[in-house]
Amino acid sequence: MDCVKAMLNTSRIEKCFGAEALVCFTYVKNRICHKFKDKTPYKLYLGRKPTVSNLKVFVCHLYVGTPKQLRNKLDLRAKHEIMLGYACSTRGYRIWLLDEKKLIKTCNVLFDESKRVSNGIF
Repeated sequence: MDCVKAMLNTSRIEKCFGAEALVCFTYVKNRICHKFKDKTPYKLYLGRKPTVSNLKVFVCHLYVGTPKQLRNKLDLRAKHEIMLGYACSTRGYRIWLLDEKKLIKTCNVLFDESKRVSNGIF
C-alpha cells in the first residue's frame, strides 16, 4: 500500500481514487521483472511476454477524441482529460472525464506526459 500512497501523493489527486491507483499499480507491477530475475508475473501466468509500450505516467494529461457522430462541425475534436489506469478487459485506458465526472475506457487518446496535474483539478 505504500506504493499506492506514493502514487496518490505525487499525482496530487484525492484519496477517493485510491482503488484506481491500486489497480494501476498492480497492472504495472505484473509487467515488470522482480523476484524471478528474468520473468514477470505476467509471463509466469500467461506464458508470453507482456507488452509494455502502452505504459504511461499515472494521472497524466491526455486528449480523448470525440467521435464524429457526437460532435457538431464547430465542436472540438478532442477533450482534455486525465488517465487513471489501464483497461483490463480490452486494449485502452481508464480515463476520468473532468466535466462529466465519470470514468470511461477508450483507446482513442493522445498523451501529453509533460504536464503535471495541478492541485484542485479534481
